Formats: sequence, structure tokens, C-alpha cells
Amino acid sequence: MLCKAYSRQNIFRLSKEETMISAWGFGKDGRLGIGDGKDYPFPVPLSGLGGLFIKKVVCGGQFSAALTIQGEVYTWGCGDGGMCGNDNPQEVLKPEKIDFEGSLIKDIFGGFYQGAALSKDNKLYIWGRCAFGIFGEDEEDLYRPTCVPIEHVSAVGCGGRHTVVTTLSGEVYTFGPGWEGNMAV
Repeated sequence: MLCKAYSRQNIFRLSKEETMISAWGFGKDGRLGIGDGKDYPFPVPLSGLGGLFIKKVVCGGQFSAALTIQGEVYTWGCGDGGMCGNDNPQEVLKPEKIDFEGSLIKDIFGGFYQGAALSKDNKLYIWGRCAFGIFGEDEEDLYRPTCVPIEHVSAVGCGGRHTVVTTLSGEVYTFGPGWEGNMAV
């Protein structure tokens, strides 16, 4: 097994060959990406990414995402609030490729309500439910990946309702509601 991703209700396992993802757990809203929205107590192959070489899999609260070694991102699960980043509020039962304005992606991250991607040229893209100004902009859900105006991003972390970003020059940015000290301000 190359890597695992899990949330409180779902588990994904990526094979050593980087081409097969197995999923099990709570399937509501297509969170497992198997195509039927059912729960599975045992590993089931996720067929929607067949033949693609997968670098990483992440779980959000109600959605999941996979990054290919070619720099493409696929999402599935609950589309409410833009959580799948595919411009559609409906559930996504099987993995769908999302668009990053032609940018290739080198890493992905999943928060409870939001997803984030770091491009190969260090630009941050973020999508999903915009609770409490999580994106540092207007209080609107983002149904498509949106480039955040922070230059030279080096690392990203997504929490339940907050996101933390560091830059190559050492600056740190946080977005979110600031509850329970999750933004360190």
C-alpha cells in the first residue's frame, strides 16, 4: 500500500502500483466515489480513475479528491457549497476532473467544507463552502477552484473550517472563523 486517506467515516487505500484505489465506509452523497452512494464495510475498488497514476488521495468532511502524477485533480462526494469544485451543487457519485485554468497541480488538501490545491508554480487554488470568510474574500461559496491572491505559496493546511498558508518567504496566512484558537490570532 502506498498511502491512505481517511475521515471519520471513510477510508481510501492506494495500491503500490499507484493505479487502484479501494474505498470503504459511509457512502452518502457519493463520498466513496464508487457510483451508487451506498455504504461499504469492506474495501471496494474505485473504478472511476482506472488507468490513471495517482499520487495522493485526500478526504474532506463530505467529499474526496485524488491527484494524478500528471498534475490533474479529480473529486467526488457532496457538491453542496461547491465542495467538489466542479461548478455543480449536486452529488458526484464517481470521480470528475476539475479545472485549474490550465495550471498543473503538485499537491492537494481537504478540509471539512473546502478543498485546496497547490500548483506547480506555487499558486494556491481553493474551492468549497465559504463559511466565515474561509477564503479571505466575500462570504460566497466557491463552486470552482479560485486562485487566492497570495504569491509564492509553499505549504497549505486545511482544517474543519479554516485554512493555513505559508509562503516561500516565511509569511503565514490564516482564513476562517477563529474559533477555539484555530487561526492562532
